[in-house]
Parts: sequence; C-alpha cells; structure tokens
Amino acid sequence: MRFGTLILGISLLLPGYALACDDAPKFNKGDRTWIKTDLTVYGLSKKGQLFEMQLPSGKTQVLATHPFSSARYLGISPDRRYVVYQGEVGGDDGPYYLYDIKSKTDRVVPDSAEDSYRPVFSPSSGKMLRYTSSAALMTDVTSLESDAISLPPGFSDPMSWLLEADWSQAGDAVYLTVATRKSMSTAAYDLSGYAYDLKTRQYTQIDVHEQDYSRAVKELPTFEQPRIQSQEGGAGGADKTSPSGRWAASIQKDHSLVIKDSSGKSVLVDKGGDSFCEGEAAVPMAWLSDDYLLFRLHDIPNVYGVKEGKKKVFFDPREVEFFFW
Repeated sequence: MRFGTLILGISLLLPGYALACDDAPKFNKGDRTWIKTDLTVYGLSKKGQLFEMQLPSGKTQVLATHPFSSARYLGISPDRRYVVYQGEVGGDDGPYYLYDIKSKTDRVVPDSAEDSYRPVFSPSSGKMLRYTSSAALMTDVTSLESDAISLPPGFSDPMSWLLEADWSQAGDAVYLTVATRKSMSTAAYDLSGYAYDLKTRQYTQIDVHEQDYSRAVKELPTFEQPRIQSQEGGAGGADKTSPSGRWAASIQKDHSLVIKDSSGKSVLVDKGGDSFCEGEAAVPMAWLSDDYLLFRLHDIPNVYGVKEGKKKVFFDPREVEFFFW
C-alpha cells in the first residue's frame, strides 16, 4: 500500500490529471430532488473521485480525483472532519490520501518502508493508526508525521509479525495482536495480545482467543470507528430504527422488508426474497432522515420515502464504492 494529494475549489494539476470540480461526475445519475431532506452526502467513486452531494438538490461537486482502477478503502474520523481513502493503481494498492473537509485540502499520507494496512482514527480524531508486519504507525493528521510502535520485546521477523492494531476506547493505548510461527516448517501460528501504553511506552500482555481470531477482536475494549453507511446492511439484516424512533425497519419471516411505527402498523418497502448465494435480497442499511430509509436491494443501495411511498436507486454500485453522511 502506498500514498498521495489534492485540493478542492482550485484548478490544481497533478502529473497528467486535472481537477474538474465544475464538471458533472458521470456517476451522479438519477433524480434525487424527491428526497426532501437537507443532507450532505460524501462518497468515493470506483474511479477515484471523492465527492460531496447536497440533498435535496442533488448538486454534486468533485473534491479530489485520482487515477484509481478501483476504490479499496475509506474511513472517517469521529468528528467527521477527515476522510482517509485509498484505491488500486496499476494493479497495486495505491497511496493513502487524507482529505480535510473543513479546509478542503487533500494530502498524501507519507509511505512507509513496508506496506501498511487499515488506517483507523483515534477517539480525538487527531491521529491515525495503521500497521505493517513489523510495527504500528501513529500518524498526526496535521503534520502527517508518524511514530512507530515496534513489536513487543521477544518478537521479531521472520518468526513473528503484527496481525492487527487498534485504539483503546480512551485513546491512551494501542492494542497489538502478534502472530508467531510454531516453526519455520509450518504455516501454523500462535497469537499474542499486548496493550501499548502511549504515556509510559510499556507493553502489557492481554488475552486473545487463539481458536477464533474474530472473537479476540470483538472482546478487546477497542474504540469503534464511525460507520460508513454504504457498508451497512450485512447478511443478517439487523433492525434499523429511524432517528426519532418513529419507524423501525426489519426483515420479516417471508423475507420481505417492512417498516413499522410504534403502534405496530407496518408498511411494505419491498417483497425481498432469499437465495443461497445472496442471502436476504432486501436489507435495511440506515436512515437518511426520519422519512427516508436507505436499504440494499440485490446489493444496490435504494432509498424508500415513507411519505412518498416509493423507492429509487440511490447510487449505482458499479460507479460508487463508498458513501456516508
């Protein structure tokens, strides 16, 4: 993985690329003026356009553009000011970029000697944490300078490598999960967990579940990153309650998607369906406001208007990879 830069509102030229902020992006198809809610939606197209769209007008502005063949990653800071994102360039993972919504600037995150993975923001939004096989990197969002947290004492390449790094809930420690080969002749490995205190710079061993790595991640008291609405709505289709609590969207036993009010009155959103490969066909994702439900229908994000009683495609997933508000 590697990293890059951009700025909004200025006709900035990069080698061979131009910011066409006034051009209508090709992915912004369809009418959204019927969605009567005041909301700014941010997104990243598969081809590397970071954009903002105003509802209900649907007016869209490209904030930054990069020559991605596909979008790979996007994360947002808890204060909703910073966006970190990455795409594939020339068949390889490209650089990470950090966009500042407040100052409208886009900067490349300096590369590391090794590929780095999954930048996540601290609870204060002041730092990003990513990791390589041999260290966790804390990057200041203002200066973009990084401090490295090495593997705990007693661990070293090639027998050990860093498998995961997360912030503590208070942001005062970093949790490290280290994998260690049982021997050089086997692919089997053991897991060890450590908490690195940022003030004392001391490592404290913590428990992880070797048989189920996913459990280890869930049970550690890590800081939960802000959710990206485009990534919501998994196979389970968890219930989604509207902001005021007036409506609750849920999947019924017949696989239909409905919304119900507090009295139990239900409204059919979509008949849905179920298949072995796809799972539930219609899955609630999030509410844009109390009157508009975002739901996934056959992997395509749709919006249902409660008052209008109609639904339309929100973004074409072949064009837009991530979006949030």
